[in-house]
Amino acid sequence: MTVHQFRGVRLASSGAAAIAFCALCATPQSARADDLGVWTLFDQPYRIHRFDYNALVRFQDAKTPSRTIALNGVQGAHDLGGNNFLVCSNTLHISPASSYKNYVIEVRLLTDAQGLPTGLSHTRTILTNDLVRDGYDLDPRGLTINDTLVGLGSGADLVVSSGGNMLRAFDFPSGAPVSWNGGPSNGFSTSSINFSTEDVVFVPQRSTFYTAFRSPESTITSFNRMGRIGPAFRVGKKISSTRGLPAGLTLLHPSSTFPRVFDSAPAVMVCLDNFGPGLEVYDIDSRPLGFEPLSNLLTPGRTPLPLHGSTQELWLSAVTADFITGRIMLFNRGNGAGQTDVFVLTPIPVPCPADFNLDGASDFFDFDDFINAFENGLPRADFNHDGAIDFFDYDEFIVAFEAGC
Repeated sequence: MTVHQFRGVRLASSGAAAIAFCALCATPQSARADDLGVWTLFDQPYRIHRFDYNALVRFQDAKTPSRTIALNGVQGAHDLGGNNFLVCSNTLHISPASSYKNYVIEVRLLTDAQGLPTGLSHTRTILTNDLVRDGYDLDPRGLTINDTLVGLGSGADLVVSSGGNMLRAFDFPSGAPVSWNGGPSNGFSTSSINFSTEDVVFVPQRSTFYTAFRSPESTITSFNRMGRIGPAFRVGKKISSTRGLPAGLTLLHPSSTFPRVFDSAPAVMVCLDNFGPGLEVYDIDSRPLGFEPLSNLLTPGRTPLPLHGSTQELWLSAVTADFITGRIMLFNRGNGAGQTDVFVLTPIPVPCPADFNLDGASDFFDFDDFINAFENGLPRADFNHDGAIDFFDYDEFIVAFEAGC
């Protein structure tokens, strides 16, 4: 283990002492974005911002309209375009008796004139669910939209991956349950091949729902629009013991805004949980296209995504992507204080290395910002992205700064 001393602050590049890095990266709950700098994933530079969605997103309590509640425990997300997206939440462990347990809401990502994210806001509540009121526990694990004209959720209705291993359909945007095949139920069971169903994504090119089978199989299972079983393929921990289990899925439409390795054909991105956080991408026929390991700690070979108030490892539970902007959003599970973070990855052109603050110029402000990040052990100071903050980063920045842009 290598330990570095910066003005009385000890940083560790590996091992248990790396927890100190997380404490340095933690910031108080705030309505602003935390800029985590530029990191490269899938050979594409992204500028990464972090938000505490619990602090930013509040909405009227449907059960007790005189009060508002904060967004907690995001389990699934789906991009709607135009900076709007859906999220589902199961808040049994924190909801008071005066609130419903389950919500699906629409949220808007606020941006500045340069298109960089500045905040989150509640747009509307789509549906609520509670065991006592509705007779079943929705317990949402993920959500998607079937934009074809056949099958469960057809006609651009909402399909929710539900507790009890069900896919259930609801009218969008009213949230009313949609009868399935003329019967009393609004969905079908996935238990025949997936008894630990997490997220779901509809893949129109295959007219198929892909579902994440978290544990113990670490597999993507599939069902056609009528509920019949389709092929499955292994992901995450079944690929490598160092990777986590699948928790979130999103469809990547072909777009030049995505990394070149998967910009020309539809693909599925999988986010992995705390057993080995990361992002995997597969084409819709199960061929692997890329893998990026992630960590809450400053760790060699992993992109750091520090939680704002916790030293616990990442537990990514939801992912969504906008093919117009190329922006990717990663939601932490958020089942405890300091863990309710969403990371917004905005693709940018390859920046001039000396333009540390990305304002389009190389000047003293870049030098000052780097020194501040370096002395405080912020993730942005890992200039050479080797998983440690040390004087190699300082030296390489000075060389880049003197070369200018």
